[in-house]
Amino acid sequence: MPPLRERVEDIPLLAESFFRKLRIKSGKSIEGISNLAMEVLIRYPWPGNVRELKSAFEYAFVTCQESLIQPHHFPPAIHQRKPGKNPGTKAPSNPKKDKKSDLIHALKQAGGNQSEAARILGVSRVTVWNRIRQFGIDLKHRVEI
Repeated sequence: MPPLRERVEDIPLLAESFFRKLRIKSGKSIEGISNLAMEVLIRYPWPGNVRELKSAFEYAFVTCQESLIQPHHFPPAIHQRKPGKNPGTKAPSNPKKDKKSDLIHALKQAGGNQSEAARILGVSRVTVWNRIRQFGIDLKHRVEI
């Protein structure tokens, strides 16, 4: 199956499905997803595929205290992404530094919990553990990017 970034037309359908399930599960009175939030979801490249999208909605349901989910309710990696010229295009960057930065951010967000950081990133706990080793991140000390 192709990655989610190559199936952009599936994002609104998946988003609506996750939204409905989480609204029932959480009991929150969130009415929907704003158009701007949906645009942010469509522009994001989804390296974690569908699991990352689901995780983004779980995060949004925790942070949203309004009637509509807005872009700022999603994890920062999603809503703070700089828009490119076309969906799916990225500015040249250092992938290793980006992975380290994303990992550190997720670990801070998760309070050091590796399983939670894995859920935020849309990867396995083992991948988080391997990246911690690879980048030499010491969870006992504050790490600067």
